[in-house]
Amino acid sequence: MKSNKGQALVEFVMVLPVLLIIIMYIVDSSKIAVLRYKLENDMDVIVNLYSNKNNSELDSYVLSNGIDISYAKNGSMTSITISRQTNYVMPLLREILGSKISTERTIYETLESDVNETQIIT
Repeated sequence: MKSNKGQALVEFVMVLPVLLIIIMYIVDSSKIAVLRYKLENDMDVIVNLYSNKNNSELDSYVLSNGIDISYAKNGSMTSITISRQTNYVMPLLREILGSKISTERTIYETLESDVNETQIIT
């Protein structure tokens, strides 16, 4: 009787790269999901600080958490976009998805004479 050890080794070597790619995809997908969740929480804090006009606290929060922030003002609407750098485990994923994860929120600012509040549009 012949031994099938060599055949099992060849099959393992053929399947191993596919298994590694699947594991790396799972790890990267999990990292992206957690990072998006954290970024949404950061956005809540940033919008509250922006709405309350706490610019010094806003700047220190952004710097301490490694967040890139940009504002686009259009009349009474302000769009805030935040992003954070990320590293991927899977090769070539950075070229496909880019190196930053970002989220955006639009704020409608009412006039001080109308109502003293800021509405958040998601």
